[in-house]
Amino acid sequence: MRSLTSAACAVILCCFGVACGEDPRDSGTDPINPGGTTNGGGFPTTGTNGGNTAGTSGGGINTGGTTNGATTGATTGATTGATTGVTTGATTGVTTGATTGASTGATTGSSTGATTGATTGSSTGATTGATTGSSTGATNGDDDAGMEPDPGGPAPTLPTPKGTCPKFSDGMLKFGARDVRIYMDVTAAGSKDGPVVFYWYGTGGQPTQAQQAVDIKMITAAGGIVAAPVHINGGTFPWIGGGTADYELADEVVGCAEKEIGIDERHIHSHGFSAGGLFSAQFSFARSNYIASVAMYSGGGTGRAADPNNKFAALVFYGGPSDVVVQSFETSSKAYAMQLKGAGQYVLLCNHGKGHMMPQPAGPAASTAFFMAHAYGSMSPWGTMPPSSVPSYCVLQ
Repeated sequence: MRSLTSAACAVILCCFGVACGEDPRDSGTDPINPGGTTNGGGFPTTGTNGGNTAGTSGGGINTGGTTNGATTGATTGATTGATTGVTTGATTGVTTGATTGASTGATTGSSTGATTGATTGSSTGATTGATTGSSTGATNGDDDAGMEPDPGGPAPTLPTPKGTCPKFSDGMLKFGARDVRIYMDVTAAGSKDGPVVFYWYGTGGQPTQAQQAVDIKMITAAGGIVAAPVHINGGTFPWIGGGTADYELADEVVGCAEKEIGIDERHIHSHGFSAGGLFSAQFSFARSNYIASVAMYSGGGTGRAADPNNKFAALVFYGGPSDVVVQSFETSSKAYAMQLKGAGQYVLLCNHGKGHMMPQPAGPAASTAFFMAHAYGSMSPWGTMPPSSVPSYCVLQ
């Protein structure tokens, strides 16, 4: 691992009385967020402590020590098998992750061991590749700190870069002709394969809006990146009017990140607000071949999944009946949740009741915890009881 069509969209824009082809970012007016400082991106930066406990009990936390494997194995085990299974914990198995195991001869040895060199590895599930037994719960040799362990099963289908990849750093990077604001901790990314989180801002917004949407520091500390593209389309809907251009840009970011710094391929996520929330929903369908989970503030809508077998999870915030700018975001949010629920997917629908805005500080805390907890191809670890970082008004569908 380390190593809508354009024509239809034009009609929509004209019908809503928006000057066709005009870029509201250039005009200084935010048609989605005309209030500017409240709804257009000037949000407080609080609420960054949510979700810090997600995934920490997933694997290898002080339970793979000598007590369960060596000590109990020596005391109760057969002398003919224990000599090779006690000290090193399965000489034919996982050398450092299986101190609770027994070797091939210790069939009556360690009470917690496996008969073929501790195929269970550490008591928390490190597999044969997990020679380091990551204390944060990684399997198969991953070093994905703070996230749910790899569930196994079919892997996502990742894109490969089509152009020259930039050198990854914290700042605005070029992917071909497109600008993308990359948030990252270079040191952390150099030692850990972390998540990739896309953020799509609202009409008239800018990439820095990502700082109010998610806990960037938690994501980057895990070795991950937050990628906030700069739009190239004009009009009220800067993303969904561009055909496949923005999907292809996301593919390039993912492919280059995997090639250049290494990523956790099972933790690729999408978030957005308003027009970006609508696109986040469309992106989840179009790239369901690699999306693990998706969140949005005032977004939604329906679509067709490219890979219906990937039951990605969704966290959907909206502001109640007053969440209306150009369209009803209550309607589109509920439609999105209903479609995913009908497909057997895990959906939390969250009515914060405050109109067209990002709910602070609850939204960023819940969104970040959601991403860290939900891996590609896995059942939601939250079940019917989301953690305390998730507001009580979020209802499982």
